[in-house]
Amino acid sequence: MPPRLAVIIPTFNEAQALPGLLEDLARQTGVRLEIWVSDGGSTDDTVIIARRAGAQTTVGRAGRGAQMNRAHALARAPMRLFLHADSRLPRADQLQRALRAWQDAGGRGVAGHFPLHFADAPAEHRHLFAFMEAKTRSGRPGTVHGDQGLLIHRADFDALGGYREQLPYFEDVYLSDAIFRSARWQLLPDALHTSARRFVREGVRQRYALMAVMMTAHALGDDGFFAASDALYRRQDQAQALSMKPLLSLLVERTVRQPRRWPKLLAYALQNAWQLPLMLRCRLTDRSG
Repeated sequence: MPPRLAVIIPTFNEAQALPGLLEDLARQTGVRLEIWVSDGGSTDDTVIIARRAGAQTTVGRAGRGAQMNRAHALARAPMRLFLHADSRLPRADQLQRALRAWQDAGGRGVAGHFPLHFADAPAEHRHLFAFMEAKTRSGRPGTVHGDQGLLIHRADFDALGGYREQLPYFEDVYLSDAIFRSARWQLLPDALHTSARRFVREGVRQRYALMAVMMTAHALGDDGFFAASDALYRRQDQAQALSMKPLLSLLVERTVRQPRRWPKLLAYALQNAWQLPLMLRCRLTDRSG
């Protein structure tokens, strides 16, 4: 009997992206899927599309963490796979292979994530996207995020406390940190395709800089940084060009000008020094190709 897997997709106005993922899920072989679309109050046809495709739906308070926790509480299958709506599964046996890899890695106590491929990355920034793709294969702390998917046993998810719901974003980072501390990450076979749409709308370099600023504030334990700026994260349907100046000024004000945070800042910089040669290698590979 094929293994059972609950696929949980948080959505808000994803009528354009969702059909592609649902089609990919429908053609998966060697696995019995229980598909949940957890919606945060879409004003487009997201929920209608999900129901027509045979997915189960739940609608409630917006916020990815709350939405995914809500569907998790309703799902019956023993395994969970959390995916973003703009994810694509290029192989029909991708989830079967993922479950086998998870089991071979030890099963319980292991969480799986896919390497990423940005299928629609702008050509002029291909070296930066190649760098981001390479980071998803590194298995290092701070590099495993929700867009890579999360494959986990429901009991392990419960033991970790589920997703945080205090912010409408970063729920994946907190859970990723918890897995690094008390479980083990496993890189799954076959790349998960994802969209560069947010980078395109907000500006590729600006979006990457924003991610770096947010990760720095998180590493410093500065939750007040997120509370001090409501411009950090917009819903996908509201994404627009970013202005980094006020956010960088906020980071300087809360970090650089507070000497008590300098040791943590230095430690974080040293922990991530490995990224510089990786970025250089991706740039050189791009030029030689």
